[in-house]
Parts: sequence; structure tokens; C-alpha cells
Amino acid sequence: MIEDVPPQLRAPHGSEARIDASMLAASKAELLHAIAPRLRHARAPFGCIVGRQRWRDARDATLAEFRHGLQGRSAAVRSSHPQEDRVGRSQAGRFLTLLDVEGEAIGEAVDAVFASYGEPGVADQVLLQHSLGPVEAALVACNRAPPDGADYVSVSIAHGKSTRAVTDGSAASDTWYLAPDVAPGELPAPVAAALAVVREVEAHMPRGVDFELELAWTHSCIWLLQVRPIRLPTRGDEATGRAMREVVGATLRTHGAHGVSLLGLMPDWNPAELLGEHPRPLGLSLFESLIADDAWWRARRMLGYARPVRPRLLCPLAGRPYVDVAASLSSLIPQGVPSALAGRLLERWIRHLAGQRHLHDRIEFDVAVTVSEFDLDARLRSAGFDASDAALIAHALKPTTLRCLERRRLAKLLTGFDTAGVGLRRWRAASLRVRVEAARDNLAVPFATAARCDFAAQALLHSAVRRGALASERLDALLRSVGSTAGALGAGAVLRRCRDNARAGTFDILAPRHRELAPGPPAADVAERGERFALRAHEGRGLDRLLGEAGLTLSAAELVDVAVHAARARELGKFVFASEVSELLEIVASRAAAVGLGREAASWVPWQHWCEPGPAVADLAEMARERHRKEARLRMPALIQVGDDLAAVCCARQRPSYIGSGRVSAPLAMVTRGGEPGGLPTAAIVAIESADPGFDWIFERAPAALLTAWGGPHSHMALRCRDLGCPAVLGIGIERFSRLTRAARLSIDFSTGAIHAI
Repeated sequence: MIEDVPPQLRAPHGSEARIDASMLAASKAELLHAIAPRLRHARAPFGCIVGRQRWRDARDATLAEFRHGLQGRSAAVRSSHPQEDRVGRSQAGRFLTLLDVEGEAIGEAVDAVFASYGEPGVADQVLLQHSLGPVEAALVACNRAPPDGADYVSVSIAHGKSTRAVTDGSAASDTWYLAPDVAPGELPAPVAAALAVVREVEAHMPRGVDFELELAWTHSCIWLLQVRPIRLPTRGDEATGRAMREVVGATLRTHGAHGVSLLGLMPDWNPAELLGEHPRPLGLSLFESLIADDAWWRARRMLGYARPVRPRLLCPLAGRPYVDVAASLSSLIPQGVPSALAGRLLERWIRHLAGQRHLHDRIEFDVAVTVSEFDLDARLRSAGFDASDAALIAHALKPTTLRCLERRRLAKLLTGFDTAGVGLRRWRAASLRVRVEAARDNLAVPFATAARCDFAAQALLHSAVRRGALASERLDALLRSVGSTAGALGAGAVLRRCRDNARAGTFDILAPRHRELAPGPPAADVAERGERFALRAHEGRGLDRLLGEAGLTLSAAELVDVAVHAARARELGKFVFASEVSELLEIVASRAAAVGLGREAASWVPWQHWCEPGPAVADLAEMARERHRKEARLRMPALIQVGDDLAAVCCARQRPSYIGSGRVSAPLAMVTRGGEPGGLPTAAIVAIESADPGFDWIFERAPAALLTAWGGPHSHMALRCRDLGCPAVLGIGIERFSRLTRAARLSIDFSTGAIHAI
């Protein structure tokens, strides 16, 4: 091989010794060439390191020798700048790399890579390798889990042909967190192979050095493409992590003994989105008392749904707000279904979700059948129910569906929300406990009712699209016609007061109220979104036909009217409810101040302790803060089944990666593929679907944070954000990204994982 590498940096093949710490100052190409010959569990592509001086002096000879070694294969021409991939300043993706370069173009590619460095330097290098071509999967692995350095090997894997699919964030990836006691034989082959390579590289790196590996998997072989030293926080206690996993496992087994089989962070009320994946005790306890203890199912019961198999929605685990999936789904079965059939229906829904875990945040639409959808029989038959059972379920759903679509009910809800302030005024002087109970009964239950009515109407309309009575773009137009709450309901005094009083994080005492925020950019014009929707003649006929087939006694026009009012009731109810929760949090803040504590300390103590706070609350806050810190180092899946191995946690696609700490609240700025630096405001939360290294200019605008739909903890942008101290939420998924980026402003709490539109 052609190597401009000092002899002392070259390792003998199969050497067991650790490389010298001086290698951390070598180039990325030199480090790869020092590590690769020592490995037994990975291969490295044929290649060579070319220095700028040699390229100038012996360009033709260098090319000829390298092309001879390629044996007709294409080449990868990779950057190896002397300031690239240094600990704490990775410069990941800053310089040019070209893949799949054919023989005659290699010289020009090397020129282009050198040119990307800017001012020439005597230590400049380019790494030439044979190209692997299309691969089966790209992987990036780290010996400790970023960003907190938890004691897991993390492996991000994206299936597809590109070796850069993980690092450039161009494809959805799964990230595995593998504890020290993981059983490799239970892992997918490429993940197990990556784990073996990490452990082998760790044995050869200087002690205490953290690193990332870029890998590729093809034809049952794993290839090492790059070794990158990184800086992570201080190592934790491995024994403590193992003990905490054992405690969580024991809690899971206890839940299992009581019939709980599946827990999720997003099914039903989406608590991970509402509270954050790891909320503080005050917010979690308020959500439990106001919603999750019983309000959630009481509302459904009034609409004709069954009592759940267990009354509490949440089974908190390691501080995470996990939903009891069986309790949730059982509350969506209509009351008239015979008990034996209801049991089979619940079992099949749970089994379906366990096998299709990506549906965990859409169980009310894509798992359960909650109303008389226009393709109800087909859905039930495809789920394995015979004609008799399908008929029984359809018969029971009809009255429940009609209750959800009752126009008078929605009018009453809207009136109730509009006068809620008057109704709650009598409780203003009451105790905190009484006020919480009043908010639950007078606001949470009606809000939950409005939400279920809205979901019922949406489920019917989506089934109309599936049956061809309504085009999907027309359904979008209908939903847009509802507009924002302000546009649809007018800027009434109640709405203005509630909106000004609400917080970006409804249950977060640290989040400012809307009226306390500095003015941001003007909100988007809602006139277009609020444009009135009118059914076309053929749409009305199609919907009337489907409604008749389903035995639902309302017209197409009435269905559309109900859908619009259900959406408005849900939105207005949300603001009114959020305003009252904000008032409850202000009471807690004043109680905390009375005993010399601030809002941050108050956030660590459940609301019940603030009814009559004593001197012990400060100790409670400190204990909760320390427990939260330890729990945060646990990696927990979005959906967990009793019996799952917590030593191997897979965070599937669209589970975001968080970089940073504290809280960020700022105006939102979208960056598109054709975006220019001059059009991007400074100090904004920058949103971009996927940010490859070409968008490095984003950091010149000093963003408050970065938000992406795609990408993960090992993408180039993750590395750049960590290097530059830029907070980021990466890989939230395209659906959630689309939803959040409609806002003018976002609030992100990195301690809880909560992201809220303002």
C-alpha cells in the first residue's frame, strides 16, 4: 500500500497491544490504519493514505499503484484533514468525501477533496479505499451511549445500499442500546457483529478513550470504515446500571402478574409527547390525577364504551409515563360486546400491536376499531373474526358511534368550555386538593369526551377515503377548514384569557405562560387554513350511501358539520383545560416560594406534597432529582412487553435523539433544500427534514437548537451539535416533524424530552 505514515504508527498484523495515546493526534486515516490490522471481527477495505506532498510529486505513480490494487473496482475518496475527527472537535462531514468513483475519475476526485480543505497544509491527507458498492446496511457504533455516556454500546443501523445512511441522516435508523451483560446470540446478526467490533477496538484503544465506528454490513461480513475518537461525560457505575435494570425488570414482572402485558410511551394521550419521555414528578403526578387515574375512561364510559380492565391508564416505570396498553384498548370496546368476545378482541389488538410496534402512537386508528367505520366488516374479518362475531361487534358499535357524533353533545361541550371560567370561580378559594378534583371533573372529563368525539369523526372520514367516497386531499381540506382555534372560534375573551394563561408545556411549572413570552414573529395567516369546506355533490352522495350502509342516521352534511364542531370542541377544551392546569401550577409555585424554594425545586415534588408543604419538601426534591439523574442513564423502549430483555433495547425509527440540557424556547425557522444562510434568522430553533454536512452553515446563524425529522445520535449533525454545544432533537419522524413545524415557536425541555408548539 502507498502510505505516508510514520513507521512507528504502523501496527503489526494481529497485535494485541493497545495503540499509543499519541495516535489520538494522528489523522483519521492513520488511526484507521493503526487499528484495522489488529482486528479479527471486522475487515477494512483495501486502501492507502496519500499526503498532499506525495500527490504533488508523484501523482501518476500513486494513481497507477492504487488502481492496480483496485482490480477494476470503484473507489472511495475520503477526506483526512489534520483537524478532522479530533476529540471534542470532530468536524464530521465538513470536508468532501466521494464514493463509487470510477478509475479514470479518481485523480479529479482526489483534487476535489484536497480543494475542500481550503488553505493547503503539509499534513493534509486523502484516504483512498476500494468502494464497497451497494451494501445491506450502514451502521455507526459507539462504545458508550451518547450524549450522556451511559453504560451501553449504542449501534445505529439503517438498512439500504448507502454506507452513509446513518451519518447523513438520509434514512430512518434503528438504534440499539446494548448493556454490558447483553447476550449477543439474541441480537440481529449485523448488530451482534458491530458489538463484537466495538469490544475488540476498545481493547486496542488507549484506556478511557471513547470512540465511534462507521461500519457497513454486506454478505454476512462487517467492514470497518472509520474510527472516530469522541468526548463523552464521565463514566457511570456499571454495577448501579445493572441493579437499576434488575429493579425495572422486577417491576415489570409484578405488572405481568397482575395482567399487564404491554406498556407504551405513546398509546392513548401520547404522554411522552405531552409530558416528555422522562417527566419530573410534579407534572407526572398532575397528569395522573387529572387524566390518567380515571377521567380518561369516565369520558368514554359516558359515550358507550366499556369499563377498562384496569382503571389507571399509567404504569410509570423508571420515571417514564408508560401506558397500560390493555387498559387503554379495553376502554375502546363498546359496552354491548359479550364479555368472551370482548376478551378475544382485546387479545388480538394487543397481539397486533406487539407485532407492529410502529403503530404505537396510532392505536385508536390503526389498531383498535372504535366506531362504525365504513369498511368495518373487512377490518374485522381480516383480523380473524367470523361473520357472527363481526356482526355482534358492528351491532354494539352503532349506538356508541351515534353518541360520539351527537351534535347536541358537542354544542353542550362548546358552551361548557366557553363558560368554564365562571363555573370554576367558586373553587378559587378552595384548597389545592379540591381545585385539582374540580378541574378533573369539570374540565378533564369534558375535554376527554371532546377528544374521543373528534377521533371518532376522524376515523369515519378516513374510512370514507379508504372506500373511495372522499379523496385524501379533500379530507385534508376539510381538516384545514377547522383552522386554528383562534380562527375558527373567534378571539373571544375566554379564549384569549385561556391562551395567554396556557404554557408551552401544559404540565411544566418551568415553562412560561404565553403572555410572559417575548413577542416572536407574527403567526401564520390562518385565513387560507380556515377557508370554509363544502361537500361536492358526488362526495355527498358517496357519503350518504356509506352512512346508509352503516345504519348511521345522519346525512353527509351532518357528518361534516359534526366533524368540524368536534375538532373545535377538542381544541377549545384543550386551551381551557391547559389554562386551569397553569393556575394549579401557579399555586404550587407560590407554596414553594413560601418555604423558600423556587420553581425548579417544586418541579421535583408531586403536587400532593404541596397541599400542606413542610420542611421535608426540599429533601424530597433533592432525592427525586438524584433518582431522575440515575434513571436517565437507563435506555427504555417506546413499547415494552413483559419479558423483554432490558439489556438489549431497540429504539425503533422515529424515536428522537436529544443533544443538550436545560430548556430552549425560541422562534421556529424552517430550512429547505434550497435555503440560503441570509434568509435564516439568528437564535432560532432551526427545523430541517434531514441536515447533511452541506448545511453546516446553519451553525453560523447561532441556532438556539436544531430539529430534524431524520437522523440520529450518530449522524454528522449530531457530532457537530455536540462539538459546538448546539442543542438538538434529531430524528423525530416525518409526521411529528410536520406537526411541530406548523408552529411559530417551539419549547424544548431536554431534561424531560418534551417538545411543545407555541
